Amino acid sequence: MNHNMATEASRIGFLDVQIYENGRRSAHVDFSHTEVEYQRNPPPGVGIVQMRQWGSCTSEIGYYMGSGDVPSRFMQDSANEHKLHQYLPRTLAAGFTSDPADIQRIMVGAPFHEGWGIIEDLLEDHQRPNVPVQMYVPTNGSGPVHLERRIVPMNFQSGFRSGSMAVLNPAYLCDWHSSAEHIDPSTGWPEQCNRNTHPHGNLPKATRGHTEAIGTATSGKMPMMLDSLTPIPHYLEEFILTDPLRRGILATSLEPLACVYQAHGPLLQRGEVPGSIAVIGDGPNSLLMMQFYQMYAPDASIVVVGKNREKLDAIQRVNPDQIRTVITDGRAEKEGYDDLSYALSEATGSNRADLVIPTVALPRETIEPFVKDEGMVVWWAASVSENVAEDSGSKTRPYREFHSYGGAPRAEISAAAGYEWLLKERPDALEPLFNYPGIYHSEMSQKGATDVQTWLNNGGRFIHPENGLSAKLVVSV
Repeated sequence: MNHNMATEASRIGFLDVQIYENGRRSAHVDFSHTEVEYQRNPPPGVGIVQMRQWGSCTSEIGYYMGSGDVPSRFMQDSANEHKLHQYLPRTLAAGFTSDPADIQRIMVGAPFHEGWGIIEDLLEDHQRPNVPVQMYVPTNGSGPVHLERRIVPMNFQSGFRSGSMAVLNPAYLCDWHSSAEHIDPSTGWPEQCNRNTHPHGNLPKATRGHTEAIGTATSGKMPMMLDSLTPIPHYLEEFILTDPLRRGILATSLEPLACVYQAHGPLLQRGEVPGSIAVIGDGPNSLLMMQFYQMYAPDASIVVVGKNREKLDAIQRVNPDQIRTVITDGRAEKEGYDDLSYALSEATGSNRADLVIPTVALPRETIEPFVKDEGMVVWWAASVSENVAEDSGSKTRPYREFHSYGGAPRAEISAAAGYEWLLKERPDALEPLFNYPGIYHSEMSQKGATDVQTWLNNGGRFIHPENGLSAKLVVSV
């Protein structure tokens, strides 16, 4: 064996998810380990990454647990030998030299798509062509801050170095679906990759944690393609690494923040900035939206409705002058949100908003009274969008609507630029994320596996053991 093919061994810990049908569908999660080997000197375009933190996402509940009598997508995918073998070569191409069965075991078992790590070694692929990438960058110009659209050529190899942070993108994407030359006018972002048809001759999208690519719920170091990672800007990286256990949540939140950018794509592409915004729900995504609005709609009047005062107080601290909060009893009927009308009227002079975003599943008739004519409703994420009853046939409505289904291709780059700007210009807007009571920090061990098992079996609901609130799971390695 020559020096260039020398190998290195790594002990990989991963959460091993299994779904069973024993009268009722249930999840079992173990903290498992396996040894892997990979090329000591990375091939071109590869970095060796040591995982540091990862987070759960409620959108994964439908994938792993499904609903009704139909097997979940995970159950179908993990038994689909053709699909498993189709995606395995892409993972092995990063330089793994282990038995492919060992790598496939991690690909099938390890869940989740949010997380970050430290690059220990890398080799840039200088032959990789540039791709024009759409970014929205905060800029002050001659007036208030706004998000400016830019097209930046990138080969997805720059910005990395030994010892630097990298966020794991939620999916491996081809260049065609990363390009700003192929914007979907209905979303304002590059067209989403279709796994079934590939008219452009590109490889299908490989989503982390969906048996197609190794999920983020791992420990240890392993090779990853650089073009499946997003570098953290230097100033933001220095800030996080000074206190990674507390501040690492910024990097873990980069992918969810990218979903916020995607949700506003139709408005961003038209340069439309709402003057009044109503967000229903007090979860972590609502907090990320408030941070986003400090760059996108800094002068907007915002009302956030939720069931928990502690969470709402943390959300309001992003900008107390801009954000009002309202307690609701959580009933799905419009009467459960009467105080939203009063708060909007006090803040804007109207009981309807330019933009309404329900982050919890609510019927259309509950939401409609709060939307201005010609306004916009963004049905947040698949778990909410799929629960909105659609009328048979077409119906003209006095407002526009957009069904958001998660991240947009390469939107993590915009999110990284956004957090870098906030740290420099509005660090007070970041602080609430560090103390938000709706995040529970667990550890990468059997305890973390048990916590995820509880979360899966409770339909994406995990109760924070210290404050009794529903919480997002974040695990540090």
